[in-house]
Amino acid sequence: MHDSCNAKPLFQVSILLQRKNKVTWKDSRSGELLLENEHPSCPDSHRSCLVPPQLVSLPDSCTSYMCGIVSDMLNLDDVSLCHDVASNIGSFVSDFAKERAGRQGFCVLAHVVIVEDFVEEVNLDGINVPIFDFDEEDHAVVSRGASISTLNKFKKERFHMKETQDVDGDESCCDSCVVCLERFSARVGLTRLPCKHIFHEQCIFDWLKKSTSCPLCRYEVE
Repeated sequence: MHDSCNAKPLFQVSILLQRKNKVTWKDSRSGELLLENEHPSCPDSHRSCLVPPQLVSLPDSCTSYMCGIVSDMLNLDDVSLCHDVASNIGSFVSDFAKERAGRQGFCVLAHVVIVEDFVEEVNLDGINVPIFDFDEEDHAVVSRGASISTLNKFKKERFHMKETQDVDGDESCCDSCVVCLERFSARVGLTRLPCKHIFHEQCIFDWLKKSTSCPLCRYEVE
């Protein structure tokens, strides 16, 4: 018959490991940070182990013991990182054991998060407002708008509402801008895209800074 009063205390350490990649995009010209995105680089892993009772109250011995476990779990070539993680866990276990004077067992949960930083430079030449979309893997992708030369070409084609009255039978002409939904007037400059759709000049320029297609028919302007 087992006598629980004489049983040795058990000291268990459970490690939850999360590994993530953190990508920072910055403007290659100004060095300005544009966006930070963090996502898991691999599935979470978990491991539990028992620490020998004779080691729990000795920080150095506990750290050495944990170092082998952490190194195997992390699978890293960075020895100093493995030692730092093991040292933090070992020191906490030893301090906790001293508080209990080693009389009672316990279970310590160590949540380890390793984040690898990556910096990518983005050339925003010709992009006034950088727009970021995300692909299927949740990675950010810069969505480039129309080039400055294309915008300048459309600026030369500015006209006003009274000129549209001379366009007979053009089904692309309507009485309002589909970007802002406001009616055209003789006071506000208009621009016609190659697909013949008409918009307020400022509205379509703001749109083309983010996209290269017509907001109505998706015709690519370049």
